[in-house]
Amino acid sequence: MRDRLPTTACATIHEHSLTVLSEIGMAVEHDAAREALDAAGATVDGTAVTLPPDLVESCLDDAPSSFTWHARNPGRTVTVGGDTDEQVLTPGTGARHVLSHQSGRSRATMADFEKLVRLAHVAEPIDCIGYDLCSPERFALGGNPGGFEDADPGYELLETLLTHSDKPLVGSARTAANARASIDMASLAVGDETPSKPVVLGRVHPRSPRRWNEPIVDGLREFAADGQPLIVSSGAIAGASAPVSLSETVVLANAETLFGLVLAQVTNAGTPVLFGYASTHYDPDAGAVAYGGPTSSLLSSIGVRMGQYYDLPARTEGGVTDAKTLGDQSGSESMRKLAGAFDSGADLVFNAAGLLDTYETISPAKFVLDCERIRDLQWSAGTHDTLVDSLASDVSLDRIRDAAPGDAFTDERDPSSVADAPSVQSETARRGRYTAWEDAGAETAVDRAAARVDDLLEVYERPPVDESVRHTLRDYVDAHADS
Repeated sequence: MRDRLPTTACATIHEHSLTVLSEIGMAVEHDAAREALDAAGATVDGTAVTLPPDLVESCLDDAPSSFTWHARNPGRTVTVGGDTDEQVLTPGTGARHVLSHQSGRSRATMADFEKLVRLAHVAEPIDCIGYDLCSPERFALGGNPGGFEDADPGYELLETLLTHSDKPLVGSARTAANARASIDMASLAVGDETPSKPVVLGRVHPRSPRRWNEPIVDGLREFAADGQPLIVSSGAIAGASAPVSLSETVVLANAETLFGLVLAQVTNAGTPVLFGYASTHYDPDAGAVAYGGPTSSLLSSIGVRMGQYYDLPARTEGGVTDAKTLGDQSGSESMRKLAGAFDSGADLVFNAAGLLDTYETISPAKFVLDCERIRDLQWSAGTHDTLVDSLASDVSLDRIRDAAPGDAFTDERDPSSVADAPSVQSETARRGRYTAWEDAGAETAVDRAAARVDDLLEVYERPPVDESVRHTLRDYVDAHADS
């Protein structure tokens, strides 16, 4: 394993980013945001905005190093950032298509959405639920990040999420309407109507290079005004919306992400911001962006390291792949992305499970397979630490001494009583003799994952919802859905 980006390299990225922000600047297509930036000390010339370094540094000081993300069920509430070693994992989001093991790929429906909500709720490695686990027809939010004017703000999606799960909510900050619905309904669900604490997470990113357009700034300002946490991340693409040089792409991505942080702090100092990049490179041979390749993992790890350099909570991407279906490519790319995410020390792993086809498709079977990958990585990390602790204590040699050479060990101890005994189990992998596998039906891991989906949905129990909360959410939807 290579050492993480050294502090000297972080300082270089930061200094170059300050130069981009102070001398080159960003386009901000939002009157109120430009006025707020101007009042804070920025230089505004039309839509062009540059930031003095002292304003950037001040805003970095204002952003907290951690926050508590409250769930409808207080037992599900999580802390993001700070001294905790825990990583918060979100399910895949945004796909317009669903890949069914039985019927193949099709346009997402509301029934698919409800199925994925139940699956995300019962999946143990997943800590949160997501606004657009998939995007049914009228909720589809195309573009990057614009063209949302005709999309439904998602009242029905939010009501389903908040009544079918009690995990923390990832909402939408893509537009003011999306943001307002996410904040209001999450606040109602936790009984905090004002709100006075973080109850929903939003995600914003500019249109690279260096453009912050009105819908996304609207969403950012709505979240920040109410002190709700935001993922701020550049999606600069080397060779498309950024230079082909990865070092230059990193500087652009870092500057764009810092600018979003400043926008949030100028709106409301102390707004929690998760720092990171959603960057990769453009593959000219494929004529497509390569999110499943190693470039994405590399740039994501640098984004996490810069978040740590700034003492901010850091985010990265999870099991994302460019593969169109389940197979070797989807497995290897997803495992590499997840392993990199865990190794980076990111506080939040976004899109951890389920996605295929560069965010276009979500698969319940892959959701299960990704959760198994996550459990394997968590087990490996935890058992590594336990093994190190065991080696540092008194290692008994009695059983090694008593066993005759070449004999099997007869260890009378219950493995559950031995701290570093192996205990990892797989729901989808099969081991043993070929003939035994063949006799059992020759199922593939994908077959077993699809069966596991059915098993999980069978044991799903809708978490209790206070009747007053249920009625309040329904009244909110009725009041806004047709307005």
